[in-house]
Amino acid sequence: MQHPEEELATDKWIKIIINLQKWLGSFPLAITGGEPLMREDLFKIINFSHKLGLVTILNTNGTLIDKGTAEKLVKSGLDIICISLDGFKEETQDNLRGKGVYKKVMSAIGYIKNQIRLQIRTTILQQNLDEILKLVEFAKENRLTISFSGLFPSRMDTDVQNNDLWPKDKEKIDWVFDQLILKKKKYHNIRNPVRHLRIIKSYYQQSDEHRYYCCQVYQKNYNIMHNGIVRLCHGFEPIGDIATAAPDAIWNSRAILKEGMKRCKFNCSFMNCRFHENLLEKIVLFKDMFLHFT
Repeated sequence: MQHPEEELATDKWIKIIINLQKWLGSFPLAITGGEPLMREDLFKIINFSHKLGLVTILNTNGTLIDKGTAEKLVKSGLDIICISLDGFKEETQDNLRGKGVYKKVMSAIGYIKNQIRLQIRTTILQQNLDEILKLVEFAKENRLTISFSGLFPSRMDTDVQNNDLWPKDKEKIDWVFDQLILKKKKYHNIRNPVRHLRIIKSYYQQSDEHRYYCCQVYQKNYNIMHNGIVRLCHGFEPIGDIATAAPDAIWNSRAILKEGMKRCKFNCSFMNCRFHENLLEKIVLFKDMFLHFT
């Protein structure tokens, strides 16, 4: 099947959001990428969604947020912003994300933190394992929430444990995660449920515990790519094109793919968007709607 590569124009995104709202009512709309702030119409799309009564969530690396951009985001009505921060130290963040990124992210946090609900997102890695607890304290001191995920391998990466980013010291992994769980119970600013922290820990310990978690992505995620192609999971084939078909029709056409996803052996419950804590989350038809901008 041939898929268009061009990003959808503003008017098409507006129409898609209207159709989604007619189908679902109010729902959380997460805008991600790539880097969404590269789109000049992002503020218009957020503001339109906000006026429809949707909860809007922006995932960003934070490097494009200056004072003016922060003011535009506030005026747009954005509800939640999630910024990637993998290092408590400048050297760590810059080694992982690129030179100068740390200062840009810290500036972005300073512009945003008192105006929009802000969540730090951190991938736990070999390079930042000693800084994880300091990041929790940093979030607490700045009245931010923080969430953690594990290193996500590609399906072609069958030897991820030998990746330079993979944490190697199992005793340190044990200690860090045990401390995270204690801080989760004490501070309540860590977004991961305790069970999820234990799953990430077991993933890094290379135990089988995380594999017993049953994937619920086919019940929850609806990912709309930059060109309108819809996926339930990036590891599976697209299920439709929302630019040419109704969103509910696409969702209801997924039966065969759903069965394949239920049998998927590539367990990625250590990723935040793949984890569902309780029965209520499993029953809700959509907890997350993702728009992907390149």
